[in-house]
Amino acid sequence: MAIFIKNIPNDTHLSDLYHFVEPTLKRRFPFKSAQIAKTEIVSFLDKSTHLTENHGIVHIEPEDEDQRVIRKLSSMRLQNKLVIVREYVSRNWHNDRRLDYPEVPAVIKNKRVADRRRGHHVEVIKDTAMSWQ
Repeated sequence: MAIFIKNIPNDTHLSDLYHFVEPTLKRRFPFKSAQIAKTEIVSFLDKSTHLTENHGIVHIEPEDEDQRVIRKLSSMRLQNKLVIVREYVSRNWHNDRRLDYPEVPAVIKNKRVADRRRGHHVEVIKDTAMSWQ
């Protein structure tokens, strides 16, 4: 399973993410400690505001440890910046809840697109990853 760390500082490195999450994985005997399998940093450029957003994704094994790690990391700071930590969910046609909804009227759909969804206004400018095993 993976955790998503939102709004990390611009100068964050993959090793910084590793060292941010790693202390929360330690368990006492006889429990087995979880391990970090992979870390990723994805940077987005919002073309309308010209602001950069950086987000981290940390893949943890075994999968059942992610909720405990999220609880421990909530309200913690990474390089003196408060970050938001949650479970990473990749949306595809298998798990998209919007497919089950009835048709949304055009007025509401257009308002949603204008208000919340950035879509083509966002561009991925950096995507780096490192495996740790």
